[in-house]
Amino acid sequence: MKRSFILLFTVLIILSATSCKKKSISTAICTDGSSNFTHLGIGHELVYAFYGFSDDTMIVTNLSTTSAGTYKSTITFEPSHTVQDIYYSACGSDLYTSTNGDYMQYGHWWLSLDAKVGDSWSRTLNSSEYTYTLYSKDATITTPYLGNTYTNCYKFSYRSNTGFFTDTIYFKPDLGIVFYDGSSASYELVRKNF
Repeated sequence: MKRSFILLFTVLIILSATSCKKKSISTAICTDGSSNFTHLGIGHELVYAFYGFSDDTMIVTNLSTTSAGTYKSTITFEPSHTVQDIYYSACGSDLYTSTNGDYMQYGHWWLSLDAKVGDSWSRTLNSSEYTYTLYSKDATITTPYLGNTYTNCYKFSYRSNTGFFTDTIYFKPDLGIVFYDGSSASYELVRKNF
């Protein structure tokens, strides 16, 4: 049962990290935007405390680059040893994700540093549509479990078109996700090695 919940949450992580599609912005050729997302880097590791249906620790490790600005990473849950590969592509001011290294796998960015507060975009994954909305580019969050405070965060949410859930993400370009407030589980940054 615990393994099923971990697998479900891994899918939710990929959903939260899959690229978005905004109808009014066209995609362009990917140019290396690593300097805009300094949490990306070979060997960079982020460790998260995971709250919800499991007591696992979640570890995101950037293993290698497959092309300029694209990082092959793993998401590992401990102690269950569940591992999922994910690719992050920093393309200018846009951050894409994929499961195969092709930054256009989901058609558009997951988050753009150029998005404006109030912008909404959507993406489709496995025939389900999810709508994202950017609420702030300078949000402050004090995490509820560890009490860490982060300023100047991008705060955005995504929800299923069925209304089944709405999750909120606090993201800093230099740290990655600092707090994920999910409908079924939450996680927050504990430490990093960079």
